[in-house]
Amino acid sequence: AQFPINTLLDKEAVTTWLTLKDVKKGSINVCLQYFTLTTEKSALDIIEQTNNQMIKQEKLSKALLVVFIDRCSNLPRSKKTRREPNPFCTIQVDTNEVKTHTFESQTNPLFEHISHILCSNPIQQQLKIQVHDARSNNEVIAYFEIPVKQILNMDTMTIDSQEFPLKSSSEPLDRASIVLRLSLHVLSPVRSSSSPVQLPSPTNSLRSFDSFAKQNSLTDSSNKSLLEHNSSIDRTPSDHQHHLDPISEHFTPSHDKTLLVSDDPDLESAPFGQIKLGIRYTVNRKSLSVTIYACKNLIHVHNQSLPDAYIRVYLMPDFKKDKKKTKSVHDSTSPVYDDLFEWSAPLNDIHRQHLFISVKNNSPLFGNEQTYMGDIQVDLSNLDPEKNSIAWYALHEPNTSSAGLIKIKYDPNDQNTSHF
Repeated sequence: AQFPINTLLDKEAVTTWLTLKDVKKGSINVCLQYFTLTTEKSALDIIEQTNNQMIKQEKLSKALLVVFIDRCSNLPRSKKTRREPNPFCTIQVDTNEVKTHTFESQTNPLFEHISHILCSNPIQQQLKIQVHDARSNNEVIAYFEIPVKQILNMDTMTIDSQEFPLKSSSEPLDRASIVLRLSLHVLSPVRSSSSPVQLPSPTNSLRSFDSFAKQNSLTDSSNKSLLEHNSSIDRTPSDHQHHLDPISEHFTPSHDKTLLVSDDPDLESAPFGQIKLGIRYTVNRKSLSVTIYACKNLIHVHNQSLPDAYIRVYLMPDFKKDKKKTKSVHDSTSPVYDDLFEWSAPLNDIHRQHLFISVKNNSPLFGNEQTYMGDIQVDLSNLDPEKNSIAWYALHEPNTSSAGLIKIKYDPNDQNTSHF
């Protein structure tokens, strides 16, 4: 289901029914409201009153927490092997959790990661950042905690670039630390008299942290729009997870700098749907990173149900035994994954590989449903370590060679080198 957000700009809450797509029939009842962002603490009382006037079964959000993880230093090595960790971070407020990219063999990873997390009770909620080691079954090797209220109590509701010590639940850590910038922005149902707030774009997170911190004016009105909604669906409960998520749509890095070519011959005919891939090579780590962002318009595998699609990923011919797999997304022909996979090898070796991707349906063992939904093979011979590719590719009939190989798609207008 879709709804034009610009129709909400001059209205209060709108309640309406929307017709669902990719199903035989169905509709969803939504309540939509447009919000701006402000750093006025008094706005917290206003949003509290607004939320109380709306009868909801779930808590509504009151503020947006922006977390910038700059870097970590002196992360602990493995106790058994003494090897450097493959670190990644999870950023969590209650059940809301965001994950950073994973680095290979780093004790001082430079994350430069921005997360946006909605908070329903910033006075009582806690921000928790955990550092995991992907090499050791995602073991938590360090963590940092801070009450969101501590950020709220700051004059500008911002804790500027600051180094914090990391803790460990098993033993004291020697000089392990994390550099963060934390800011809180209250959702305002009315236009604030204060200067509007500029939210940093994820693509800007790779630029200098100082320039990021100095941004304080909003130049694009779309960057300050937030949408809260509560929905009830007359379909199965599993469908509820696929409602419109404007926060993810607006801020998720996977939607930035996507290569969209109007006359792309690869996308002229895509009866098996399309898949969005991110491909890049990091020279200093000798690592190929492939991000499976999303699929759209996947085929139907059963006349009475939607697919539970997941994706198999591997390199051929040298890495074909190292198969990787995304999570399964239930009841959707347009699933979103945002899963990152990495292979470590010299660039010359990667250039000889083909990236093979297969979309499959997680069908019941004895179910009368199709398992294979679409394939694609990407020739990595044109992999450019100075560029980052994010693009849509057409899926082809599974288990056939009719599609042939397709090379990595790069934006011809993007002359910027990669910072990864």
